[in-house]
Amino acid sequence: NSVVKNRFVAEFQKVISLIFHYHYLWDKTDEKKRNGAAIDEHLAIIDALEARDEAAALAATRRHLKTSKTTLLSSLRYHDLV
Repeated sequence: NSVVKNRFVAEFQKVISLIFHYHYLWDKTDEKKRNGAAIDEHLAIIDALEARDEAAALAATRRHLKTSKTTLLSSLRYHDLV
């Protein structure tokens, strides 16, 4: 990424770092189940994008963000960070 002189890439890298940091903190209980659900949610987003179905892509993204938020908040409570 240091080779690419692009603001989008630089900002996206910051987001990726944040996501990896918080995933590291998450409770590992049911991790395989959560990862499977995340994969399914990501595939639903990709399928909607490939179909050029904006409404479905937005709905799938909202579902994924809701799931992610719930999991993150639950895990942060586990670590007494909330």
